[in-house]
This record gives sequence, C-alpha cells and structure tokens, in this order.
Amino acid sequence: MTQVPDREIAALEERFQNEPGGRLFAPLADAYRKTGNLTRARAVVEQGLLRHPAYATGHVIAGWVFRDSGDSGSALQAFVRALELDPDNVVALRNLAELEDAGGQTGEAVQHYRRLVELGIDDATVMLRLKELGSAEPEEVAAQPVADEPADLGLGLEEVGLEGWTAGAASLTVESEPSPGETALDVEAFQVEEAEPAEVSPQAGAEVRA
Repeated sequence: MTQVPDREIAALEERFQNEPGGRLFAPLADAYRKTGNLTRARAVVEQGLLRHPAYATGHVIAGWVFRDSGDSGSALQAFVRALELDPDNVVALRNLAELEDAGGQTGEAVQHYRRLVELGIDDATVMLRLKELGSAEPEEVAAQPVADEPADLGLGLEEVGLEGWTAGAASLTVESEPSPGETALDVEAFQVEEAEPAEVSPQAGAEVRA
C-alpha cells in the first residue's frame, strides 16, 4: 500500500469541496485507494461518474478501485466502459486483458493483448504471455520500447499525472513527460464540467502498467 501524506489528501478534499461538480473526484478517489480507504474511494468515484458518465479516465480509476476491493466483475465492466468511450486507451486495455487472463477468459485476453501490440506497446510481459498462449505473430507491429514493471498492479496518483501536487501548491502540476505507469492528463480538465464524450487517451508507447 502506498502512503499518501494526509496534507495532500486534505488539499484534494478541499479543492473537491469547492468544485464538487468537477473532475477532481478522480484523483481524490485514487488517493483514497492508495491509502487503503477503498470504501470512501468507491463512494467518491461512483458519485463522480454519475456526473461525468462519459469520462473515460474516471472509469479507469473506478476499475482500479473495484479491482483492489476484490470486485473483479465491476472492474471488468469499468474497463470495458472506458474502452467504449476511448477505444485506444492502453491503460484500460492492459488492465482488462490481465483481469480476463486471470479469470480464465483467455480468448478475450489474447484479443486485448494483441490490440496493445497493434497500438505500439512493446511490453516484455505482454509479449511473453502472448507466446505462452500461442498467439504471438512471427513479425509483430513495430513498437516503442517501454520499461517492464513488476506484476503488481498498483497504479495511483502518479499514474493520472498528479505526482507534482502538494498541499501548499496554488495549483496541481504535471510533468511534461509522463513517467512509467502514468496517463498524461491536463489537470485543469478536472475543474470543468463534462462537455464532450471524448477524453484524454494515453499515447501509444506509454507505460500501461496499473
């Protein structure tokens, strides 16, 4: 379990209280998740998605919360919904594939692993698993290399591009380049009402571990 300083959670809570209709529910729910407060995380993310049902990243975070709560069925549904909204969302694809694989849904998992390769994700674990399942192509799509990560799926605040925020910061900050495991987001997007169904999508070649 990753520890998030209380002052940082308090800063997010304050901003969320000031803008309850915005998208700050997503990083706040993820902060609760990372500290093990899964009940609160679930309540926040589910309430937020009622206001922003077309927010793909919100559904990804909901998937992490459900997964960490042991609710694989709801997690699968959340990742599927994220992909309906954003078909090239590699974070949702990777998480969905691994949940399907773990649940014995091999055919579906292979389909989503192969889609990651098509999108240019060159991940050693994905390629190995495809070979184990007998589904690797002789010549794979040219891809950008990404850092291999351990099997533990524990994506948190840094994975939604919020690694720079602190309690005393006037506004949240985001690195110009996403670190391994991140989904690059415009933080200001959390502060506005849902206007369009299209959401920010991770770029091909980005690290997709969760």
